Amino acid sequence: YIWNHYREALKSIQILTAELNAIKTELSLTDEDFPRFLQEERNYLDRLKEPPIRDQLCIRYVEALDELTERR
Repeated sequence: YIWNHYREALKSIQILTAELNAIKTELSLTDEDFPRFLQEERNYLDRLKEPPIRDQLCIRYVEALDELTERR
């Protein structure tokens, strides 16, 4: 059982390494590009945690209108 999984893992590593090398060659990528891609993705996802400033202002505006309506 474990031996079969080990062989499958080795085969996957072999296939995926070959595919990655082909992609790197085709797109002129180096190993140094991948950590940069990861950091760029982290930065992008961090920016998505909060709505854009314009949306925040619109939300606050509607909240202020709601408060004004409640007080009248």
